[in-house]
Amino acid sequence: MDEYPHDKKLVGVGIIGAGDIVDRGHIPNFKNNKKCRIISICSKNKKNAQRLQKEYKIPFFDDNYKSLLKREDIDAVSICTPPYTHKEIINESILNNKHILVEKPIAVNLNETKWIINKVEKYSKTFMVSFNNRYREENIWMNKQINSGYIGDIQLADLEWLRTKRDIEKKWLFKKKLAGGGVFADFGVHLLDFVLGHIPDRKTYSVYSYCKDVNPYKSSDVEDMVISIITINNKLIINIKVCWTLSLNVPARVVLKFYGDKGEISNLEYRGKKSDGYKTQVESFIHTIVNKNKVNHKRYLETMILMDAIYKSCKNNAVIKGNF
Repeated sequence: MDEYPHDKKLVGVGIIGAGDIVDRGHIPNFKNNKKCRIISICSKNKKNAQRLQKEYKIPFFDDNYKSLLKREDIDAVSICTPPYTHKEIINESILNNKHILVEKPIAVNLNETKWIINKVEKYSKTFMVSFNNRYREENIWMNKQINSGYIGDIQLADLEWLRTKRDIEKKWLFKKKLAGGGVFADFGVHLLDFVLGHIPDRKTYSVYSYCKDVNPYKSSDVEDMVISIITINNKLIINIKVCWTLSLNVPARVVLKFYGDKGEISNLEYRGKKSDGYKTQVESFIHTIVNKNKVNHKRYLETMILMDAIYKSCKNNAVIKGNF
């Protein structure tokens, strides 16, 4: 296997997947990061991968991710494939001693997530989940305000992410066994991950949720809408609303509001620069690798614990309680 003669000081990166998130979020930001170099891209969709290889001048192309993982000039991989493939690809990446960035959700269910977290907790390389919303400028601004004590102790988090239509090109989004769920597995996990970052002492949870098909699609077994009320430590209340298919005045609406005992704050108050967060996320991933920083995986697991409870509540029309 040919190796690309890149500077050994640079992190060699392999991209697994060739969908829109690769084109929009991953390749451009790895390409522009001066501490790494994209070596190869791999996808079953050969046409898409070869188009991206040509467009971004990526040295190599693979149509089998196991072949990509065997490359010694690749130090890290960015896994941008549907959730049902994550467990297997993560396991193979570990066996080949690669640093790992994987798109959310981490897996299709809680059991697979626990298996993955157990594996990576014993792993010496970097493992991160791609929650790009952590790195959006307005969310970083909110973090700083909340952490400074601006609103005091959080009492209520009211979060919504609504759209007017699904991404119909991604057929796997329509199948629970492939995606792990519907709109909540797509949008809701981002909101859970973000809000849990503001609750450091997480012990117990109580969840009541309602799921609905707003505009049902043929051959789809996943939900279009979820409304969920979550109580953490019998104290802090989280209200989450997510939907793919609502009649809105805008294509999408994301509103994050936090209420504390001293005041309130919302992402709508932010007036600075905005982006999708992928540039900063890639910078964080490469920085973590280069500096051999420790990654806390607890939040990844607990996000999926709550997602599992939300789907159980929807299915059973019941309050689901548990310990983290």
